[in-house]
Amino acid sequence: MTPRRFKSEVDPFRSTEPKKEVRGLAQVTARGVLTLPASIRRAANIQEGDILEISVHGDELRVVPKRLINKSQAYFWTSEWQEGEFEAEADIEEGRVKTFESVEELLSELRK
Repeated sequence: MTPRRFKSEVDPFRSTEPKKEVRGLAQVTARGVLTLPASIRRAANIQEGDILEISVHGDELRVVPKRLINKSQAYFWTSEWQEGEFEAEADIEEGRVKTFESVEELLSELRK
């Protein structure tokens, strides 16, 4: 069975368009500060104050821009909520939806 791709697997803040490879050099200061070259910042759309995740893979560093999610919105990215979003999206695409002119009409339908 093919695993479902939930919306949480796609970063809504990052472009899905392919980008050309951009390389640059940076030097670490005595205090551990690393300044990213402007060409790298532009290519990765990194702005002042952005959060970067840095991980070590063998002898390489991987830097990934991250966005913080407001705690009050974190529920949306849970697997349970994303499953519901997936189902709702499928219902809409298949036309399994109804519209109502009034609350009374909706309640009448729910009572059936």
